[in-house]
Amino acid sequence: EMKNPFEPLKMSAGGLQTKKRFKCGGICMLVLGLLILFLGVGVAMFIDLKFQDLILNAVVVSSTNSKGYDRWVTNHYEGAPILYEGFYLYNLTNFAEVRDNGSKPIYQELGPYRYRELQDKVGVKFSDDGNSVSFWEYTRFEFDPDVSVGDPYNDRVYNINPAYLGVMMQAKGDIQFVVGFSAIIIKQYVDFLTGQFIDVVSFSMASSILFTKQNHLSTNSSDYFYSQWANATQDASPDWKGMRVSGINGSSNISLASAQLLFNASLPLSLTGMMETIATDDPKRIHLPDVWAQSLAGDSPSRQMLMTTFLLSDHQLSDVLNWMNQTVFPMFAHPQLRWQWNITDVKDMGYIQWGSIAITGGNSIEMLFPRFNFSYPVEFPFTVPIVNPTLNLNISRAMLSGPDAITVPQNLGKFLELTVARNWTVLDQLYAGIGEIHAGEFGVYAGLKVEPAKVYLNKIYAEGGGIISNRTVHQTLWYAIDPLLAIIKPDQSNVRLAVNLTSEEDTIKNTNSSTLWTGLDDYKKIANYIEWNNIKNVTIYPRSYAVYGNDEGGQYSPFLHPYDVLINWDDTYERQLDLIPRGTIEVEGINLVTYMLDNSTFSQDPDLYNFIDGFVNMTAIRNAPIYFGYPHMNRASAWASKIDGMKPANYQTDMTRVNVEPTLGKVLSVYKCVQVNALVDDVAWVALFSPNFPIDVMYPLMWAFEETTITSQLAIEVKRNIYGVKQIQSLLLPIAIPVGTVLLVLGILVGICMGFRNYRFIKTDVMEEYRPILEETEEQVGTFSIH
Repeated sequence: EMKNPFEPLKMSAGGLQTKKRFKCGGICMLVLGLLILFLGVGVAMFIDLKFQDLILNAVVVSSTNSKGYDRWVTNHYEGAPILYEGFYLYNLTNFAEVRDNGSKPIYQELGPYRYRELQDKVGVKFSDDGNSVSFWEYTRFEFDPDVSVGDPYNDRVYNINPAYLGVMMQAKGDIQFVVGFSAIIIKQYVDFLTGQFIDVVSFSMASSILFTKQNHLSTNSSDYFYSQWANATQDASPDWKGMRVSGINGSSNISLASAQLLFNASLPLSLTGMMETIATDDPKRIHLPDVWAQSLAGDSPSRQMLMTTFLLSDHQLSDVLNWMNQTVFPMFAHPQLRWQWNITDVKDMGYIQWGSIAITGGNSIEMLFPRFNFSYPVEFPFTVPIVNPTLNLNISRAMLSGPDAITVPQNLGKFLELTVARNWTVLDQLYAGIGEIHAGEFGVYAGLKVEPAKVYLNKIYAEGGGIISNRTVHQTLWYAIDPLLAIIKPDQSNVRLAVNLTSEEDTIKNTNSSTLWTGLDDYKKIANYIEWNNIKNVTIYPRSYAVYGNDEGGQYSPFLHPYDVLINWDDTYERQLDLIPRGTIEVEGINLVTYMLDNSTFSQDPDLYNFIDGFVNMTAIRNAPIYFGYPHMNRASAWASKIDGMKPANYQTDMTRVNVEPTLGKVLSVYKCVQVNALVDDVAWVALFSPNFPIDVMYPLMWAFEETTITSQLAIEVKRNIYGVKQIQSLLLPIAIPVGTVLLVLGILVGICMGFRNYRFIKTDVMEEYRPILEETEEQVGTFSIH
């Protein structure tokens, strides 16, 4: 007999228990998988947040209490890696042939000369609730002979003189410069006329003043006067004001005999008889011996003559000279001269002499001071002896002093240009109505100074102030007085290729401070400039550039991505430079990203005055035709071929590489390099003195490199603090995620299986409840009856 197919299945008690256990296991796997997955991811995220806080706490310096302050404020803390600055200098071995015959330059590379670079931030001030910090960078260099080749104090370097090129560039040629240099010759005369000449004239006037004062103060006795004058410590009466040598530096201990000689009017060199007084009826009559004036200027023979004549020690003579200079000369004011020339200042005496020779009665100071070897003529009236022109005091004063003084080369050049252009209106406005005739006469006067100027310049050039300089390595790098600049720009005569500060005080006094973001509120702005050297915009280029970028201090934004470009504001180039990621490198077991200068740095860019591929034009910044580039003119082979002796380019030494740990954003290894060159491309700069000099040549001066790398001890510290946390994180996620995922998936699969079986059970139960059971004997209409 066939079984009824609709008869419900019956489950045993054991099968029901298996079903329940299977169901519970699936739920447990599902819950455990979710728990492991969420715990793994959650703990990893928690560690990641704490890790980020740990990194930011290490790199953000927002106060003196910050964890990294001690290593931020100096680079020579205990255990710090040594930062070296190295220099190779180019020595022009055939400089004479190049200068005189136009031979191809041949160079010899000297060095390296390595210096330890010590950096300290001074005058540190945090502001904006710790979001910004300002400071001065105190940087100095200490020579390290153990890692150097050569002696910088004795090794000599012959090469192009950038200072000379700068002067010629600004003068627009050496011929124009010689004409302008006439202003320097004139200035020397004017300095004498308004200085030592005034001393001499003042001595002549002082004689009569002192003679009168002596007679007035000697009412008691002449010995009383000598005693008071030489050794009194206070004024005996108001009339004695300014009449005591002892009032300057204490008691002079000048003897009575010496005092009597000094005031003996019969002695030509005495204080009251050394000069003939100016007669009221003839203000031009004057005799000007210069012994006292020369002594005041430090002339040894003159001082010895006075000490012998008046029985004085060197100290006692100095007391007398100081007394004359400080108390007697200021009393000078001759009424006749003041009335005739409208004198308002003692320097007017010098201006009068230059413009009219009235003070010396028509005599040139060249005749009265032969030892000075003045280049004739000194005074203006001797320009055209037949006409014998004279200038009034106002014209002389305007020409020799003030912002338009012809003692400044640029002003002299402007004066001559206006004269050639016959622009008398402007000349009259600048020089107190000088007029056409006097302006033309002055052109002759200036022209007469050209030959003396050439002779003078040849002497300066022979001393190393010309187109070829001759200095030691130390002088070339750090400090040298250029002979030419010492004459035309005394306050800017110190030339150097690098800066070595001497003290914190020197740093604050002679450099500008900078202000950076600390990264406290936004770590992506860490160590970015707010102000560089107290400026926010650079305006030396055709368009203004905002100061923007990192300060090169070795700290970039932490958590860098592999393709992030680093933006620097570079102190050397004084502009923005981009660093591009070029690969990775392992240093002391730490993986670093290597960044290199963007190739466009040395491409043409009119907005930065860059018109030569392979170089950065620094002319606008250095005031000389200076160009930066890669060492050995890497990527500028056409220029390198114009000289001999320079080594071929080398990738390892001639390219900048900055290696950064991306999580910290910290530079852990660096090699930066740059070559300094001088371009001679204008024949006018050498037309007069070196007409055969090779033109359109890029002359290498030196190349420098900066290098350092993390120490093994610091590397261990970095790996422990960073890699330790990363390893926990890297272990946790690979375990938690797959395990949790597997358990989660198994739990879901079990759930699906249990759901399917339950569906079957539910279905059969429902059928059993609602399906009728047919009896064997019963017939049903329209149905099958099974027997």
